[in-house]
Amino acid sequence: AWSKFEERYITELIEIEASARGLVIAAVEEEKRLKELEAQASLGAGPELEQKMKLQRRAFLSKLSRLNCAANLGWKGREDRGAEVLESSLEALKDKPSSVELELDLERRNGPSLLCV
Repeated sequence: AWSKFEERYITELIEIEASARGLVIAAVEEEKRLKELEAQASLGAGPELEQKMKLQRRAFLSKLSRLNCAANLGWKGREDRGAEVLESSLEALKDKPSSVELELDLERRNGPSLLCV
């Protein structure tokens, strides 16, 4: 009787591990696809590539959100947050200068900065 219990217990643990591993693998695969698109975009992105990146970003964030919810035992994860938060942030930053550009601009105007950040 005890060996049957142990067998069922270990089998269940193996199934849980396989399920969890599947969530991680799915998220990693989506991230790889997104990185490939970002590498293509670094060479110059047209509207079609931008759309592909947007869709891939959504797919990646969906998998990441699902993984977060599965890992959070207190059920305090936010699976309801989609890519719209990231997309609106990226859109807001699209035409803004980067921190490096701002620092270079300040150095041109005021001389080299003495602060190390």
